[in-house]
Amino acid sequence: MKKVSLVIVVVLTISILAVGIVFRNLFNKIPDEATKLFENNKKEMLSLANKQVDSLFVNGDTNIYPIYFNCKPRYVEGNPWVNSGTSFREILYPTKYEDRLPKDIISTYHFAPENPGYRIGKDIVEGIKMEIKLKNTNKEKKGGIQVDWKGIWQSGWALGVNERWGDGIIQYIIIPYAVSFRKQNYGILGDYLTIESSLESAYKFLTDSPQSDFKGNIVPDINNFVYEPLIHNDYYCLLPKKVDQFIPRTTITESPAYSHYIIDEFSYVFIRALGIKKYELVLQEEHVNYLKDEYIKKERESIKEYGIIVCGGLGIIWGIFLIILIIVSNKQQASLTNRMGLKCIEHG
Repeated sequence: MKKVSLVIVVVLTISILAVGIVFRNLFNKIPDEATKLFENNKKEMLSLANKQVDSLFVNGDTNIYPIYFNCKPRYVEGNPWVNSGTSFREILYPTKYEDRLPKDIISTYHFAPENPGYRIGKDIVEGIKMEIKLKNTNKEKKGGIQVDWKGIWQSGWALGVNERWGDGIIQYIIIPYAVSFRKQNYGILGDYLTIESSLESAYKFLTDSPQSDFKGNIVPDINNFVYEPLIHNDYYCLLPKKVDQFIPRTTITESPAYSHYIIDEFSYVFIRALGIKKYELVLQEEHVNYLKDEYIKKERESIKEYGIIVCGGLGIIWGIFLIILIIVSNKQQASLTNRMGLKCIEHG
């Protein structure tokens, strides 16, 4: 019995030491395991965030929003790159873009807003969104937008564009910036052509014609363009980012170069993209690190608790068997002493 109890105590002692080592190793491995876990979580959450961005789109990767139409246009005669004289390249290369005009043009008029406040293009997306929000909250005003917002409305109409761009969204405005009238075989119609009618014809083609590249992407509800896109989960959020380079999928350029236009038998309406703004999915590093630290803290506390419970339980069992061993040993010693006493009496 004594030998069995001694073996059990030894085994329990080794077990306690082994369990202690195991729990210590688990405790030390938590940071590495947390790093692997959170790297996998980042991938999963990025995939989720991309799906959330996709959910903002009605038509694949591109949505076109008619944001205003039939506003009073303001155009002045002449090639905008030759006559405006507002940038060095226009002054240094006054004929660079003039040569790109189609050969059958008899006159050209370019968009010239009154008192725009700054060069058209800077922050134009947010400005138009703000004006539309104000317009929509004013219930007394009805009909189309009739106000002049730093001259932009005088382009006549505008389309807002949301495009899927990498891990995010890019937004911009498409406006007509020049109207050119074509030579007519019969001069009678020339007297009846107007910039307004050409702009209206171009707008209807872009938004209604089956031949238009935009037709399949038109979204009547402009909320997803007017309001800032919000995507947020524990790891990623959608934030405005600086755009270093812009190549819209619609192939419409930022710079007026007469490269994109709508044509009918009477006129050309040249269009351009401006006011580019990009929203990109950004990892919330501080929040993710906080979550990781909290995870490590909780896991280590859990290991401590389990370690204390297991080692404590084994310690109690070890103590019980040690007590049993002592008791058995004492009994055996007492029995041996009694026998020795009896023998002494017998021989006495």
